Amino acid sequence: MIDFCAQPIDLSLSGDEVVATVSRHARDLSRMSEASGVGLALSASVLSGGDLRPGMTTHPRLGGYPLRQRLSEELGKPCVIDNDANLTLLGEAHFGAARGLRDVLLLTLGTGVGGGLLLGGRIRRGAHSSAAEIGLTQVPGTGEKKYVSLESLSSPGALMRELGDPRGHVFERAASGDRKANALIEQMYEYLGMAVANAHILLDLELVLLAGGLSRSGEVLRDGLRAAFARICPPELQLGLRIEMAALHPDQGGVIGAACLWFEEKSSLQRL
Repeated sequence: MIDFCAQPIDLSLSGDEVVATVSRHARDLSRMSEASGVGLALSASVLSGGDLRPGMTTHPRLGGYPLRQRLSEELGKPCVIDNDANLTLLGEAHFGAARGLRDVLLLTLGTGVGGGLLLGGRIRRGAHSSAAEIGLTQVPGTGEKKYVSLESLSSPGALMRELGDPRGHVFERAASGDRKANALIEQMYEYLGMAVANAHILLDLELVLLAGGLSRSGEVLRDGLRAAFARICPPELQLGLRIEMAALHPDQGGVIGAACLWFEEKSSLQRL
């Protein structure tokens, strides 16, 4: 049984205020008293000790803050923390579309572009706990900057800022006949197709999964990226790579993965 709530976190809050907010909502969950531990998924680069790498989190005041330790103290339960894309992929590996596979890339498409990587059947975190940050890979810029991040040109958040509607939905704008929105979607497919092609050529993947808020767009997103990948990746190097939607609900993948991380660390959950 999964019991959870969704609550936006004010980016101006301090680390202690974030802990207080998360703890308050956690205690409101009906089965919290029965929990043996806590798993937390964050849009951040999480170091091995559970601290967040400064400059590598969407919450600017959490960088370097001992979040795992403070949250564990507040709730009186042991706590594990990891990047949200890693944990979404871990959930997919246990209960979703990546079950039984060993080499999988997951893209989270929302405000930015995140990534999780399964290599040899294990989540690849890298030497500095920063692996699979595919949205931060560098591509040629279109303005004064010679190189920019992939996500600055292809994330849904970046596209909507370009349209002057930061809280809107790019596919809804395109469906209403907005030509600029359609052009930006094609730009997104091109850059993401390039990133997937290069990752596949480098790593020889079995599957690419699409997750995050934009994954609610469903088949239109999947088919657009498939077409871009087919155009960009040389046919002899495509090797039957599958590009599919994540199986778990966008609001639940990271939650399920966080629970999986806790039980994996307790050695009470094995991947099938």
